[in-house]
Amino acid sequence: MGNEYHSVCCGVSKIMWQIELVEGKDAPRERVPPANAGAGKTVGLLLRMLSSMHSRGMLVILDSGFCVLQGLIELRKIGIFASAVIKKRRYWPKHVPGGIMDQHMSTKQVGEVDSLKGELDNIPYDLFCMKDADFTMKLMSTYGSPIPLRDAKEKRRRVDGEVKTFKYTETFENHYRYRHAVDDHNNLRHSDISLEETWVTHRWENRAFAFILAITEVNAYLAMRYFVWRCGDKVPMTFLAFRRQLAKALIENEHMRAEEEDTSPRRSKRSNATTIHELLSAPTHARFYDGSKWNLGAKSPYQKYTCKTPGCKKFIRTYCSCSVGCWMCYGCYGNHRSAVATDGNVQ
Repeated sequence: MGNEYHSVCCGVSKIMWQIELVEGKDAPRERVPPANAGAGKTVGLLLRMLSSMHSRGMLVILDSGFCVLQGLIELRKIGIFASAVIKKRRYWPKHVPGGIMDQHMSTKQVGEVDSLKGELDNIPYDLFCMKDADFTMKLMSTYGSPIPLRDAKEKRRRVDGEVKTFKYTETFENHYRYRHAVDDHNNLRHSDISLEETWVTHRWENRAFAFILAITEVNAYLAMRYFVWRCGDKVPMTFLAFRRQLAKALIENEHMRAEEEDTSPRRSKRSNATTIHELLSAPTHARFYDGSKWNLGAKSPYQKYTCKTPGCKKFIRTYCSCSVGCWMCYGCYGNHRSAVATDGNVQ
């Protein structure tokens, strides 16, 4: 019953800046095909999600679900570098000799890195593999080298009771540093007093709106944390404290505070000129208006009542917004508006 979204987050600030709803077979046939649909399902999705990064030389960290070499090559053609985790599901991904790579790394020491170079559509790429304590980590990438970074932190692994230390290469360092960006954003969105959980709704459009509103809430907090508190002397607040202040600001929003209308029955001719008049329908099951709320005790959902204008016997369920609960038909409403305009000298 829920929705699934593809999403992209900034690895540094964790701000989510692109989402796409997964429609699948539910997509209407009349819908215009999405952009880059001819490039394939995964490749087209990558090109759409990263459209704002074209020709900027930026780096994208992809999970195993996007481990399609053709996708990385197409991104490289438009100026985007990328790396993706290589995992064997039923088969190894195309162009990846995973079994041979595992056999090659079986005799290596923990922390050693090697690469299998290749070329597709005249674009070079590397299949990096790193020997870990219990497995061989593999990445397909269009950037990087197998040389460890000098300024990287030393990693420790215990093998047969002995501690081994090594440093990541650029590709593996970036992968482990930024791979949790989307998960971190989702964890904040699902933390205490989550908007999606407290807003109980079963309508699809409201649930989709709650999801997007929750993303905006987290993005606002992350923007404050990265661009404001990080550069100033203020101590960053927790997300819970930020949520409380945001909720209070929304309740006491001075920009949304409407002017109080004069509900006194005695009004001057001048006040009549500025009063908003609109013919409205009563809510379902309405009996009468008690001055503060509607009494909804009528058996019929669309119960009609006699127009209150003297001499009019029409059965209706409408009223003017200037006098809630005073039944008024469409014809009498026109005379009512004309009288108000004449008395108030409205041009």
